[in-house]
This record gives sequence, C-alpha cells and structure tokens, in this order.
Amino acid sequence: MLDTALSLMKKLAKAEKINIGLAVADQHHAVYLDSIRECPRFYRSVSVGSRIPIELTSLGRAILSAMETTTREELLAQIGLNYGKAWPALRAEIRRSIEAVARDGYCQASWQVGMVALAAPLVIPDDVVYALNISFAWTDGDSLPLVKRFAPMLLKLADEIRTNCELKLCAPRAK
Repeated sequence: MLDTALSLMKKLAKAEKINIGLAVADQHHAVYLDSIRECPRFYRSVSVGSRIPIELTSLGRAILSAMETTTREELLAQIGLNYGKAWPALRAEIRRSIEAVARDGYCQASWQVGMVALAAPLVIPDDVVYALNISFAWTDGDSLPLVKRFAPMLLKLADEIRTNCELKLCAPRAK
C-alpha cells in the first residue's frame, strides 16, 4: 500500500508544489508513514515516524472521523483529561472536523502558523485507518480559494490510492 500511495503522492506534490503526508493512528498521535515536502514557501521537517497530536491536526481528525464511534469517544475522553477548561472548545472543533469529513470527505486544520492542511480518511481492506493530507502555505487573507483548489485533488488522490490498493489486495496471487 505504501509503495502505491508514495508514487501517487510524489507525482501530485511535485506538480502542485505542495506537501502531502500519509499517517496512521498510534494512541494519542498520528504517525507519518511518509511525507513528500514540495511546498517552497514553507518547509517543516517531517519524516517517517514523526508524531503529531491527533486532536489538533487535520490528519489526526481525519483518522478520528473514520474510527468506530465507541473507540473514538474513549480516546477523546483520555485526551480531554490533558486540556482542562480548554477541552470543550477543542472538542467542538473536533466535532466540526468529523462533521466536515462526513459532509465533504475531508477536514481542515491550521495548527501551525502559515500552513493550512486538508486531510481525508483512507480506509482500505486491510482494516487500518489511514489519513492522507495536503498542506500548503498561507499567509494572509482568505484561505478558501486554496482550499477549493486543493480539496478536489486530495479527494481524487485518496480515491486513486484506495482503488489501486483494493485492486492489489483483491488480485489473485501468482502461483
């Protein structure tokens, strides 16, 4: 799955000069399985194994959106213990992200200054919930035109990865 995803991710990242990442959940974090960094205006060192907060990031929230409800709520209850009075507002943001995935297929977060990230859950027949993101530099003004530009690319990339992986997983094995 990783080889298929990486090939498609590289092609789009280079063509559009954006960053693309693939992650999976590990307890309270999303862990990068791979990251292609092509955005010239914003570089952040992210590599295989980099851990980011599941509750603050688009990748993490996309993963949360695809989790079984009971599992997600148990995880969020644990995370909430670390936030005290700030938790209700953050929990509402997470809820809105989950609703966005249900409605639009992706969510958005800007947990680092100067960067907007869109993410979509990626569930393939291996029963692991992955998330795919596109991030891009954004400084001033309305990010909506960039979101409208990149969201369809993200959803198309997720569909291409899903389709290619399903074909490989379902293909008859050579004898």
